[in-house]
Amino acid sequence: MIANNEVSGNIIAVGGSPIIASNTINGGGISVRDDFGGTVSSPLISNNLISNHELTGSFPNGIYIGKLGHPGVLLIEKNTVKNSFRGIMVSEEAYGDSFGRTVKIQNNDVVDNQMGIHIYSPATITTVTNNNIFNNEVGSFLETNSPPKIIYNNIYENNFNVRLSFQASSDVNLTYNWWGTTDTSVIDQKIWDFNDDFDLGKVNYTPFLTEPNTQAMPDPTAQIPTMPSPEPSASPTSDTSFPPQNHPQSGPQIIMQLGLGWIEIATLALLTAAVVLLAIIIAIMRAKKKQKLVTS
Repeated sequence: MIANNEVSGNIIAVGGSPIIASNTINGGGISVRDDFGGTVSSPLISNNLISNHELTGSFPNGIYIGKLGHPGVLLIEKNTVKNSFRGIMVSEEAYGDSFGRTVKIQNNDVVDNQMGIHIYSPATITTVTNNNIFNNEVGSFLETNSPPKIIYNNIYENNFNVRLSFQASSDVNLTYNWWGTTDTSVIDQKIWDFNDDFDLGKVNYTPFLTEPNTQAMPDPTAQIPTMPSPEPSASPTSDTSFPPQNHPQSGPQIIMQLGLGWIEIATLALLTAAVVLLAIIIAIMRAKKKQKLVTS
Protein backbone atom coordinates (compact mmCIF):
# COMPACT_ATOMS: atom_id res chain seq x y z
CA MET A 1 0.00 0.00 0.00
CA ILE A 2 1.15 3.52 -0.85
CA ALA A 3 -0.85 5.81 1.39
CA ASN A 4 -0.87 9.10 3.29
CA ASN A 5 2.19 10.57 1.61
CA GLU A 6 3.05 14.03 0.31
CA VAL A 7 4.81 13.57 -3.02
CA SER A 8 6.51 15.99 -5.40
CA GLY A 9 6.79 13.79 -8.49
CA ASN A 10 5.32 10.52 -9.69
CA ILE A 11 4.07 7.31 -8.12
CA ILE A 12 4.59 4.44 -10.60
CA ALA A 13 3.13 1.00 -9.86
CA VAL A 14 4.50 -1.83 -12.01
CA GLY A 15 3.53 -5.00 -10.12
CA GLY A 16 1.22 -6.67 -7.64
CA SER A 17 -2.21 -5.37 -6.63
CA PRO A 18 -1.26 -1.89 -5.47
CA ILE A 19 -3.47 0.29 -3.30
CA ILE A 20 -2.59 3.95 -3.83
CA ALA A 21 -4.71 6.00 -1.46
CA SER A 22 -4.95 9.30 0.39
CA ASN A 23 -1.79 10.81 -1.07
CA THR A 24 -1.18 14.47 -1.91
CA ILE A 25 0.80 14.70 -5.14
CA ASN A 26 2.03 18.04 -6.46
CA GLY A 27 3.82 18.36 -9.80
CA GLY A 28 3.39 14.69 -10.68
CA GLY A 29 0.87 11.91 -10.96
CA ILE A 30 0.07 8.20 -10.60
CA SER A 31 1.02 5.72 -13.32
CA VAL A 32 -0.10 2.08 -13.31
CA ARG A 33 1.42 -0.22 -15.95
CA ASP A 34 3.00 -3.66 -16.18
CA ASP A 35 5.29 -3.18 -19.18
CA PHE A 36 8.41 -2.80 -17.00
CA GLY A 37 8.65 -6.52 -16.20
CA GLY A 38 6.03 -6.62 -13.46
CA THR A 39 2.46 -7.88 -13.37
CA VAL A 40 -0.30 -5.54 -12.15
CA SER A 41 -3.63 -7.06 -11.08
CA SER A 42 -6.70 -5.23 -9.72
CA PRO A 43 -5.11 -2.00 -8.47
CA LEU A 44 -7.04 0.61 -6.47
CA ILE A 45 -6.41 4.36 -6.84
CA SER A 46 -8.54 6.16 -4.27
CA ASN A 47 -8.92 9.44 -2.41
CA ASN A 48 -5.77 11.12 -3.78
CA LEU A 49 -5.29 14.85 -4.38
CA ILE A 50 -3.26 15.29 -7.57
CA SER A 51 -2.38 18.69 -9.01
CA ASN A 52 -0.05 20.69 -11.23
CA HIS A 53 1.24 17.93 -13.52
CA GLU A 54 1.86 20.05 -16.60
CA LEU A 55 3.31 19.09 -20.01
CA THR A 56 6.71 17.90 -18.83
CA GLY A 57 8.23 14.45 -19.01
CA SER A 58 6.82 11.34 -20.68
CA PHE A 59 3.51 10.99 -18.79
CA PRO A 60 1.95 14.41 -18.09
CA ASN A 61 -1.17 12.84 -16.59
CA GLY A 62 -2.74 13.07 -13.17
CA ILE A 63 -3.64 9.36 -13.38
CA TYR A 64 -2.28 7.23 -16.21
CA ILE A 65 -3.36 3.65 -17.00
CA GLY A 66 -0.84 1.98 -19.28
CA LYS A 67 -0.40 -1.59 -20.43
CA LEU A 68 -2.27 -4.05 -18.23
CA GLY A 69 -2.19 -7.51 -19.75
CA HIS A 70 -3.92 -9.47 -16.99
CA PRO A 71 -7.57 -9.87 -15.95
CA GLY A 72 -9.07 -7.91 -13.12
CA VAL A 73 -10.81 -4.69 -12.17
CA LEU A 74 -8.93 -1.41 -11.93
CA LEU A 75 -10.83 1.08 -9.76
CA ILE A 76 -10.20 4.84 -9.86
CA GLU A 77 -12.46 6.51 -7.33
CA LYS A 78 -12.86 9.53 -5.02
CA ASN A 79 -9.80 11.34 -6.37
CA THR A 80 -9.43 15.04 -7.10
CA VAL A 81 -7.28 15.71 -10.18
CA LYS A 82 -6.65 19.31 -11.23
CA ASN A 83 -4.31 21.66 -13.06
CA SER A 84 -2.68 18.89 -15.11
CA PHE A 85 -2.26 18.31 -18.83
CA ARG A 86 -4.53 15.25 -18.70
CA GLY A 87 -6.60 14.50 -15.63
CA ILE A 88 -7.20 10.76 -16.12
CA MET A 89 -5.97 8.80 -19.15
CA VAL A 90 -6.73 5.22 -20.17
CA SER A 91 -4.12 4.68 -22.89
CA GLU A 92 -4.14 2.66 -26.09
CA GLU A 93 -2.00 0.06 -24.31
CA ALA A 94 -4.36 -0.56 -21.41
CA TYR A 95 -5.84 -3.68 -22.98
CA GLY A 96 -2.87 -4.71 -25.07
CA ASP A 97 -3.46 -8.46 -24.60
CA SER A 98 -7.29 -8.43 -24.23
CA PHE A 99 -7.39 -10.33 -20.93
CA GLY A 100 -10.77 -9.01 -19.84
CA ARG A 101 -9.55 -5.95 -17.99
CA THR A 102 -12.19 -3.61 -16.61
CA VAL A 103 -11.48 0.02 -15.69
CA LYS A 104 -14.00 1.84 -13.48
CA ILE A 105 -13.68 5.62 -13.11
CA GLN A 106 -16.18 6.83 -10.51
CA ASN A 107 -16.82 9.59 -7.96
CA ASN A 108 -13.85 11.74 -8.99
CA ASP A 109 -13.51 15.51 -9.32
CA VAL A 110 -11.65 16.30 -12.54
CA VAL A 111 -11.18 20.05 -12.91
CA ASP A 112 -8.97 22.71 -14.53
CA ASN A 113 -7.04 20.32 -16.81
CA GLN A 114 -6.29 20.54 -20.52
CA MET A 115 -8.12 17.23 -20.97
CA GLY A 116 -10.35 15.98 -18.16
CA ILE A 117 -10.73 12.29 -19.00
CA HIS A 118 -8.89 10.95 -22.07
CA ILE A 119 -9.83 7.44 -23.20
CA TYR A 120 -7.64 6.04 -25.96
CA SER A 121 -8.29 2.34 -25.57
CA PRO A 122 -9.76 -0.31 -27.87
CA ALA A 123 -11.68 -1.93 -25.00
CA THR A 124 -15.43 -1.75 -24.37
CA ILE A 125 -15.26 -2.25 -20.61
CA THR A 126 -14.32 1.20 -19.38
CA THR A 127 -17.07 2.84 -17.31
CA VAL A 128 -17.17 6.49 -16.26
CA THR A 129 -19.88 7.17 -13.66
CA ASN A 130 -20.74 9.74 -10.99
CA ASN A 131 -17.86 12.12 -11.73
CA ASN A 132 -17.63 15.92 -11.72
CA ILE A 133 -15.83 16.96 -14.92
CA PHE A 134 -15.72 20.74 -15.28
CA ASN A 135 -13.58 23.77 -16.14
CA ASN A 136 -11.32 21.72 -18.42
CA GLU A 137 -10.31 22.62 -21.96
CA VAL A 138 -11.91 19.32 -23.02
CA GLY A 139 -14.07 17.45 -20.54
CA SER A 140 -14.08 13.98 -22.15
CA PHE A 141 -11.71 13.26 -25.05
CA LEU A 142 -12.52 9.95 -26.77
CA GLU A 143 -10.17 8.32 -29.27
CA THR A 144 -11.62 4.84 -29.48
CA ASN A 145 -13.99 3.07 -31.81
CA SER A 146 -15.27 0.99 -28.88
CA PRO A 147 -16.82 3.76 -26.76
CA PRO A 148 -16.86 3.57 -22.96
CA LYS A 149 -19.98 3.81 -20.83
CA ILE A 150 -20.28 7.39 -19.59
CA ILE A 151 -23.38 7.94 -17.45
CA TYR A 152 -24.63 9.91 -14.40
CA ASN A 153 -21.78 12.45 -14.57
CA ASN A 154 -21.78 16.24 -14.28
CA ILE A 155 -19.94 17.39 -17.43
CA TYR A 156 -20.16 21.16 -17.74
CA GLU A 157 -18.35 24.49 -18.16
CA ASN A 158 -15.62 22.91 -20.27
CA ASN A 159 -14.65 24.60 -23.55
CA PHE A 160 -15.67 21.28 -25.14
CA ASN A 161 -17.67 18.99 -22.89
CA VAL A 162 -17.06 16.07 -25.25
CA ARG A 163 -14.69 15.78 -28.20
CA LEU A 164 -14.36 12.77 -30.50
CA SER A 165 -11.16 12.31 -32.44
CA PHE A 166 -9.20 9.93 -34.67
CA GLN A 167 -10.58 6.41 -34.25
CA ALA A 168 -13.93 7.48 -32.76
CA SER A 169 -16.01 6.76 -35.86
CA SER A 170 -18.79 4.93 -33.99
CA ASP A 171 -21.72 6.66 -32.30
CA VAL A 172 -21.38 7.22 -28.57
CA ASN A 173 -24.16 7.11 -25.96
CA LEU A 174 -23.69 9.71 -23.21
CA THR A 175 -27.19 9.65 -21.77
CA TYR A 176 -28.29 10.59 -18.25
CA ASN A 177 -25.53 13.15 -17.71
CA TRP A 178 -25.87 16.78 -16.57
CA TRP A 179 -24.50 19.27 -19.11
CA GLY A 180 -24.86 22.50 -17.13
CA THR A 181 -28.04 23.43 -19.04
CA THR A 182 -31.23 21.97 -20.50
CA ASP A 183 -30.85 24.05 -23.70
CA THR A 184 -29.96 21.51 -26.38
CA SER A 185 -28.53 24.17 -28.69
CA VAL A 186 -26.03 25.10 -25.96
CA ILE A 187 -25.24 21.43 -25.30
CA ASP A 188 -24.62 20.85 -29.02
CA GLN A 189 -22.18 23.77 -29.22
CA LYS A 190 -19.87 22.08 -26.72
CA ILE A 191 -19.82 18.65 -28.40
CA TRP A 192 -17.44 17.90 -31.29
CA ASP A 193 -18.74 14.91 -33.25
CA PHE A 194 -20.28 13.91 -36.60
CA ASN A 195 -22.02 17.27 -36.88
CA ASP A 196 -18.58 18.93 -37.03
CA ASP A 197 -16.57 16.21 -38.82
CA PHE A 198 -18.25 13.55 -40.97
CA ASP A 199 -15.48 11.04 -40.21
CA LEU A 200 -16.54 10.88 -36.56
CA GLY A 201 -19.41 9.17 -34.79
CA LYS A 202 -22.34 11.02 -33.27
CA VAL A 203 -22.72 11.78 -29.56
CA ASN A 204 -26.22 10.81 -28.41
CA TYR A 205 -26.88 12.59 -25.13
CA THR A 206 -30.65 12.39 -24.67
CA PRO A 207 -32.33 11.71 -22.33
CA PHE A 208 -30.27 13.84 -19.95
CA LEU A 209 -30.46 15.05 -16.35
CA THR A 210 -32.13 18.43 -15.85
CA GLU A 211 -30.10 19.35 -12.78
CA PRO A 212 -26.71 18.38 -11.33
CA ASN A 213 -26.24 14.88 -10.00
CA THR A 214 -25.41 15.55 -6.35
CA GLN A 215 -24.11 12.00 -6.01
CA ALA A 216 -21.30 12.71 -8.50
CA MET A 217 -18.57 13.57 -6.04
CA PRO A 218 -15.93 11.77 -3.95
CA ASP A 219 -18.44 10.46 -1.42
CA PRO A 220 -18.48 6.71 -0.59
CA THR A 221 -22.03 6.93 0.83
CA ALA A 222 -23.52 8.40 -2.35
CA GLN A 223 -26.27 6.64 -4.30
CA ILE A 224 -27.38 6.76 -7.92
CA PRO A 225 -29.55 9.88 -8.52
CA THR A 226 -33.30 9.34 -8.38
CA MET A 227 -35.27 9.80 -11.56
CA PRO A 228 -38.47 8.55 -13.21
CA SER A 229 -38.54 6.09 -16.07
CA PRO A 230 -39.05 8.02 -19.35
CA GLU A 231 -41.94 7.35 -21.69
CA PRO A 232 -41.02 5.21 -24.73
CA SER A 233 -39.68 7.36 -27.54
CA ALA A 234 -38.85 6.81 -31.19
CA SER A 235 -35.96 9.23 -30.89
CA PRO A 236 -32.78 7.76 -32.39
CA THR A 237 -30.77 9.60 -29.75
CA SER A 238 -32.34 7.91 -26.73
CA ASP A 239 -30.17 5.29 -25.05
CA THR A 240 -31.71 1.98 -24.06
CA SER A 241 -28.42 0.57 -22.77
CA PHE A 242 -28.65 2.36 -19.41
CA PRO A 243 -32.28 2.42 -18.20
CA PRO A 244 -32.78 4.49 -15.06
CA GLN A 245 -33.17 2.51 -11.88
CA ASN A 246 -36.34 2.52 -9.79
CA HIS A 247 -36.00 5.16 -7.08
CA PRO A 248 -38.33 7.63 -5.34
CA GLN A 249 -39.33 10.55 -7.54
CA SER A 250 -37.52 13.21 -5.49
CA GLY A 251 -34.34 13.69 -7.55
CA PRO A 252 -33.46 15.27 -10.88
CA GLN A 253 -35.77 14.71 -13.80
CA ILE A 254 -34.69 13.74 -17.31
CA ILE A 255 -35.47 15.25 -20.69
CA MET A 256 -36.08 13.24 -23.84
CA GLN A 257 -35.41 15.24 -26.99
CA LEU A 258 -35.66 14.33 -30.66
CA GLY A 259 -32.14 15.07 -31.89
CA LEU A 260 -32.10 16.18 -35.54
CA GLY A 261 -28.85 16.89 -37.37
CA TRP A 262 -28.52 19.24 -40.30
CA ILE A 263 -28.98 16.37 -42.79
CA GLU A 264 -32.35 15.41 -41.29
CA ILE A 265 -33.43 19.07 -41.16
CA ALA A 266 -32.43 19.64 -44.80
CA THR A 267 -34.31 16.50 -45.87
CA LEU A 268 -37.47 17.63 -44.07
CA ALA A 269 -37.19 21.07 -45.66
CA LEU A 270 -36.89 19.57 -49.16
CA LEU A 271 -39.87 17.28 -48.58
CA THR A 272 -41.94 20.20 -47.32
CA ALA A 273 -40.99 22.28 -50.37
CA ALA A 274 -41.92 19.40 -52.69
CA VAL A 275 -45.36 19.02 -51.07
CA VAL A 276 -46.01 22.76 -51.37
CA LEU A 277 -44.91 22.78 -55.03
CA LEU A 278 -47.15 19.80 -55.82
CA ALA A 279 -50.11 21.54 -54.22
CA ILE A 280 -49.49 24.67 -56.34
CA ILE A 281 -49.27 22.60 -59.55
CA ILE A 282 -52.55 20.79 -58.75
CA ALA A 283 -54.27 24.11 -58.02
CA ILE A 284 -53.07 25.60 -61.35
CA MET A 285 -54.22 22.52 -63.28
CA ARG A 286 -57.65 22.66 -61.66
CA ALA A 287 -57.98 26.37 -62.42
CA LYS A 288 -57.09 25.82 -66.10
CA LYS A 289 -59.57 22.95 -66.37
CA LYS A 290 -62.33 25.05 -64.81
CA GLN A 291 -61.57 27.98 -67.15
CA LYS A 292 -61.70 25.66 -70.18
CA LEU A 293 -65.13 24.35 -69.14
CA VAL A 294 -66.48 27.88 -68.72
CA THR A 295 -65.28 29.08 -72.15
CA SER A 296 -66.72 26.02 -73.85
